[in-house]
Amino acid sequence: YTTLGVNGVNDIPLATLIAVLKHHVVNARVFSTDLASGAVTTLNGNVTVNLTPNPPTITGGLGGANVAQLQTTLLNIHATNGVVHVINKVLRPQ
Repeated sequence: YTTLGVNGVNDIPLATLIAVLKHHVVNARVFSTDLASGAVTTLNGNVTVNLTPNPPTITGGLGGANVAQLQTTLLNIHATNGVVHVINKVLRPQ
């Protein structure tokens, strides 16, 4: 919350919260074995996946070379409406 200057989720403007959540959703059922390094289109812009390090890294719209040190923590969780991949931080869109 400190990077956003808020005390909790209720202090985040609704438009910002919607943009951030959409930055985590891909309009496709994608398993980790389907991924390739490069841009991945979300409902709110692109993120960049780099499969070379182990574990893979993900860079959001504001990140350069994985500035936030985002890493995958759980992959290929089957959900009723798709597949979930868990990362250790929040991706911020541009």
